[in-house]
Amino acid sequence: MSQISDDLARAGAAPVTPPPPFSITSFMPVNGLAPDPFTGAPGTTVQLNGTGLSVITKVTFNGVAAPIVSKTDTQIIVTVPTGATSGPISISDGTSTVQALRDFTVLPPVPDISGFRPKSGPVGTVVTINGHHLAGITTVTFNKIPATQIVTGANQQLTVTVPPGATTGPIVVKGPNGSASTAPKTYTVTP
Repeated sequence: MSQISDDLARAGAAPVTPPPPFSITSFMPVNGLAPDPFTGAPGTTVQLNGTGLSVITKVTFNGVAAPIVSKTDTQIIVTVPTGATSGPISISDGTSTVQALRDFTVLPPVPDISGFRPKSGPVGTVVTINGHHLAGITTVTFNKIPATQIVTGANQQLTVTVPPGATTGPIVVKGPNGSASTAPKTYTVTP
């Protein structure tokens, strides 16, 4: 033992731990979706860039383990896991852990339309739209004509009244998290 090591040991100083032999230099995209259990859509694919990545055995999104699709020494491909929330991406070789310098943002799920009824009717008809992630819908259009009466029920359903001026065409719902369309299916406006 050197004199410095002896002095450090007597002083009760913790031994200096060398940094892990791997790092994350960047990742893309910086935000994305977790898997959607309703629609079956998979989580967003994320590419991690760095050094020494071939030894990595675990990648987590804010503590939730992600499936590793592929890896090389400079790149790891993963998908955002079920239950992931916004926060740091971490990588580990089973001994050491390193976090990315910035957080990953998990986006809220986009709306999805599974069906609607009735399939046709005149202006003023109340139409029930079924799907998923519909609670935040702010706009519904019938062939580009906006409806003025929208009632959101559960996350899986909303009702809307066919507006004056509507013509036969797709129904589109829009909210802060995105939009969904019934296309190619259309609502038929009858006289």
